[in-house]
Amino acid sequence: MLIYYLNNLKATPFHEPHYAEVSRLHDLCAVMYLIHPEFFEGQQCYVEVELEGKITAGTTVVDYSNQTGKQPNVNVLHSVDREAFFEAFYNAIKKMSK
Repeated sequence: MLIYYLNNLKATPFHEPHYAEVSRLHDLCAVMYLIHPEFFEGQQCYVEVELEGKITAGTTVVDYSNQTGKQPNVNVLHSVDREAFFEAFYNAIKKMSK
């Protein structure tokens, strides 16, 4: 899976500078959160998917500062203990290779 991500890493005009210098392992993050939620920090927020916008249809909209007053419905993760994350990832790969 890691090789797939690295081989298909392509920046578009919409990506931030230095896009290719950072590993983005979103699927791995979801799995790792289920196994080790203690590695992550986040906050409860109201989240909605924009369905009607001509340009923004399908965009995830997060109300970080509770401007809508709606009940939070998602734990939005924003930080990870990188050292612990990659140590667990490395150990899992090492265990699988035996």
